[in-house]
Amino acid sequence: LVPAWQILRESAAATDADRAAIDPWLARLPAFAQTAAKDNNGATFRGANAMLLGLMQGNDALYQQGATTGFNAQLATMRPDGSFPMEVDRGLTALENQSRNIGLLLYSARIAQSRGQNLFGAKIDGRGIDEAIAFLLAATDDNALVDKYAKANRNPSKDYPAFRPNAQVDPFASSATRAWIKLYAARYPGTPLTAALESRVAPARRLGNDIVGGYVTCYDGRV
Repeated sequence: LVPAWQILRESAAATDADRAAIDPWLARLPAFAQTAAKDNNGATFRGANAMLLGLMQGNDALYQQGATTGFNAQLATMRPDGSFPMEVDRGLTALENQSRNIGLLLYSARIAQSRGQNLFGAKIDGRGIDEAIAFLLAATDDNALVDKYAKANRNPSKDYPAFRPNAQVDPFASSATRAWIKLYAARYPGTPLTAALESRVAPARRLGNDIVGGYVTCYDGRV
């Protein structure tokens, strides 16, 4: 909702009356979001939305809160091998969830870039987005790297209720879990890591991504 309105409010379709009604209503959302607080990729998503809403409404405290509780908190929990503990223990969709969290971190970094802040290269204890991507690529090739965590099968997907070794769902199979490659490649064109990502899949010209407004937008950039 937030990225969709951010686009619409800048267009001729939105009237002053629309903005007067919707902007104050959106300002109430962060407090509501706290009632269902999570520590996994849900926290990354909540933080990104707070960052975006903070910029839209000139609320720097909300922006900073989102960056701290979302982006920074996720880097702080990352293991030395680049895995996110609350994503990779989830059975056969462990790598899907790792990918989803990477996408949300990149979304957050793109929001921060519009403010003049560089989160793309940010690291905590030497770990950042690149390390998370490197783990995703390595574990996709060798599921044993993630299965040691995934076998816990915590909160498994209803489509894959039982864990089996070496049977991870391909994290690059769906648009929703690969769309972030476009965003990373735009920031780091021609790098070895970008080349490794693009060799896995050539993202279609139209990408739908459920975490940033569906078909309304793909990380606020042209595809």
